[in-house]
Amino acid sequence: MTDKLTFIGLNEFNPDLISEIARILPGCNSLSRLLAQKKIESTTEDELDSGYLEPWVQWVSIQTSTPSTHHGVKNLGDISNLKQPQLWERLSQDGKTSIIWGAMNAKRGGAENCHIFLPDPWVFDEPAYPDEIGSFVEFPRYLAKNYTSLSKLKIAKLVSMFVVNGIRGAGLRNVAKFLWRVAQGLAKFGPRHVVFICCFEFLSAAAFCRQARRLKPDLNYLFLNSIAHVQHHYWNREGGQPPPEILYAYARIEEIIAMIDRELGLFSGGRALVVTNALCQVNTSEEPPWVLYRVRDMTAFLKRLGVTFARVETLMTYDGHILFDNREAMAAAQGILANVGVNGARLFFLEPDRELPKLFFRIEFSEPVDRETQISTRNQNLQFDEELTKIVVRTGKHNQKSVVYHNCTDLEAVGNSVIFNHDLFKYIYPELFADNPISPTGAG
Repeated sequence: MTDKLTFIGLNEFNPDLISEIARILPGCNSLSRLLAQKKIESTTEDELDSGYLEPWVQWVSIQTSTPSTHHGVKNLGDISNLKQPQLWERLSQDGKTSIIWGAMNAKRGGAENCHIFLPDPWVFDEPAYPDEIGSFVEFPRYLAKNYTSLSKLKIAKLVSMFVVNGIRGAGLRNVAKFLWRVAQGLAKFGPRHVVFICCFEFLSAAAFCRQARRLKPDLNYLFLNSIAHVQHHYWNREGGQPPPEILYAYARIEEIIAMIDRELGLFSGGRALVVTNALCQVNTSEEPPWVLYRVRDMTAFLKRLGVTFARVETLMTYDGHILFDNREAMAAAQGILANVGVNGARLFFLEPDRELPKLFFRIEFSEPVDRETQISTRNQNLQFDEELTKIVVRTGKHNQKSVVYHNCTDLEAVGNSVIFNHDLFKYIYPELFADNPISPTGAG
């Protein structure tokens, strides 16, 4: 069983694209060093249109070592329903320590030996541990949840807190680097999300390195999501070269990997290294346009429809949860929203929670619209572009295939086989999974 492990969840990266950019970046860059590690392939049985080929599902599968058909977590923010133990909970029961930094759709759970747990910015009801770490994620969480209805006053307050907490968590030198990278990004792209997301991840990774160096846990777990964002939004193939936003994001990832290597000895420090994407993205430039829309202000929209609710928790892009005081109010809201349509098609996919008075919503309409398009409801018509905003015409979509780069002796037994992504940690920590062995037939 692996003794010490550094695990990096580099969400949704495309292996061909990362190889192309490693060749473009100068010298012996850290991406080239990563690609020089051993490689295995993994996959999932979840399909594109099933609702389960999503990162917030696949990472739960990896973290619990169970397929989605077993853990049943389908939506971002539904982690409170999880019944299966996550890796760090199993490690804790075995007396092993961990730092879990940004794991997607995760919770600390019963892991008493998890010394630091920083939730991802998109899970609204999972606290950080210890409490003071949580202040580090408040700014990106606000951006992720409210980027179509931002408050300048709130942003100013959160930015100042973020910088102060960044100095405490990552050090003045790294905050200076962060501010310089932000300035460079703003000069190149203007105030676009790619700049803030990539620079936040740099500062977050610097704080992770400082804590990992201080605590020296058995498991260092770092999750990075900027690549997934830019591939969905900016992966146009015009001109043959990757677009500047893609190059900018991967250059920041290269910086992060180089920093982790410097601080923690990523490639030569004696710890096992595992880097995976959980699922892959493939380019969609030559496919019909698939448009991602978001309600500008979901709270105001629900009030216009006459929905009675307690609060709304919007998620990363075109989805969220509506919470109610009771299931009767939830059922009434579901009836109203089920009758909201655009051009004869339903606007929302709706799914009530099995246990709580909570309704998950996702915009399932993805066709282009014009300025005359209206939203139809039971009692009124609303102007589409006044209620919704176009976020992006998607340039990358999910694919079942994933890859693992590693220097981990326990993974050498895989050989040339393709494994299920949910079996990954069973190879690394076989003694922890006597109750949940590796899938008998493998993935291929």
